[in-house]
Amino acid sequence: MKDLNLNKEDILNISKWITATSIMIEAKLRTDFSQSERDTWEKIQQMEHSMEKYNMKERRYDQWAGNERGISENKTRCIAEVTDETGWHRYQCNRKRGYGPNGEYCKQHAKIAERDSRDLGPGFKEE
Repeated sequence: MKDLNLNKEDILNISKWITATSIMIEAKLRTDFSQSERDTWEKIQQMEHSMEKYNMKERRYDQWAGNERGISENKTRCIAEVTDETGWHRYQCNRKRGYGPNGEYCKQHAKIAERDSRDLGPGFKEE
């Protein structure tokens, strides 16, 4: 069997299906979960916990009320979030990554990310 590559949205959808199934079981519209279903659910919960533990959540851009799902991160582009010319929409920078922390920024945004992550020195507090 081929390995599955589940993202956070896939796991959320599976959680919704499990919840709907639980409601059907409570309403006596379906038999209880089989042991196999319970084992699979436990694996999914462990995967979700592992993703959160290592901060492997998928980055999303341009999420707002009219676009709740937003746009998935393009792993080849800089992770900086920039605005369009109207200032209303925030999307992922179009430049190639390879600089800054973890090599996730373009050359321009790496300078900003490094500057923002530096210690401000004694006597100064970050607001």
